[in-house]
Amino acid sequence: TILSINHKWQHVMRRARKGQPIPRRYPKSNRILQTLAEMTEGKVSNSEAEMKGWLFKWTNYLKGYQRRWFVLSNGLLSYYRNQAEMAHTCRGTISLHGALIHTEDSCTFVISNGGTQTFHIKAANEVERQRWVTALELAKAKAIRAMES
Repeated sequence: TILSINHKWQHVMRRARKGQPIPRRYPKSNRILQTLAEMTEGKVSNSEAEMKGWLFKWTNYLKGYQRRWFVLSNGLLSYYRNQAEMAHTCRGTISLHGALIHTEDSCTFVISNGGTQTFHIKAANEVERQRWVTALELAKAKAIRAMES
């Protein structure tokens, strides 16, 4: 059930933020929790923890959500108009260290640094949204651990 998955998710993320291993009691069929557990235990390389893909970013009331190419790397989420633009023009970047990440509905999530930047992002579906939120939370936890060490 959604409530059960949400409870497991919160437990996993609390442990990940503290750098603790994830208990093996979670079913292997839950790929998100399994991947998170492997990443926090160091079984997945940092390069695999990076993520790239198309998402929709809220631009303004006239244009609404616009399709953008997002790249998650080294604790930063950056976006571009398209993949070709990556070589020369980043449209925006937000640091995940200290960022607040929360879901709004089945496809939408928000990332805010608590002051100057807020990204309203929509995925194509709920599974894709959860993939991104998982990767963002993991990258945030790693960025926090890196700053503390």
